Amino acid sequence: MNSCLLPSRSPNMKNSKSVADKFNRDVEKKLRKVQKSNERLKNMELFVLDNSLRETTVASIQAHTLENKRAIYDEIKKVGFDHFFVESFSTQTRLGDIFLEELIKSGEDLSGAWAFSELWEVCKNGVPQPDLPIGLVKCKKFRINHVMLEFDLMWHSVNYDVFTMEKLCAFLKERIDWIRANLSKDSLIFTNLRDFSNCMVHHPERV
Repeated sequence: MNSCLLPSRSPNMKNSKSVADKFNRDVEKKLRKVQKSNERLKNMELFVLDNSLRETTVASIQAHTLENKRAIYDEIKKVGFDHFFVESFSTQTRLGDIFLEELIKSGEDLSGAWAFSELWEVCKNGVPQPDLPIGLVKCKKFRINHVMLEFDLMWHSVNYDVFTMEKLCAFLKERIDWIRANLSKDSLIFTNLRDFSNCMVHHPERV
């Protein structure tokens, strides 16, 4: 009878198992370390502000139709999002204006509706003027309580040596006071610095 001897494990195989075991131990150690953070994240209160009614038209070659708006709005309700953007208003009548009139007429709950608005629209001699932007005018018209105020810190029409950051903050505070007095004392108000990245590079002191 022929017999053969199985070779014993080579040093390379032992080294591979040792490396794998060490890798597994390192992974388990790191997982235990972040477990507390993961638990905290899982239990944090989440705020979702849906932008599907607006963002899906950005850079699109085709605009929404009323049917599109209705379908997206129905999906937002199905998912259960409480807060959602309805429009970025302009002086012209956009489809969003017509859609809002339809929602109001049908008695839809717009307590969680948001709109975009410029912080200022008129500048004279490099200084933003207190004229109320159309976004806020239409928020009041359509009873939209929550607002995203948008502005720039490097806009060519503004002289930031004259309109300093202290004046800008005071200007913003006046807008917030107006919103609280004219839309709702419980309005949620966010700001969007559109040129944040460029400003951090060229004028970080403004941020």
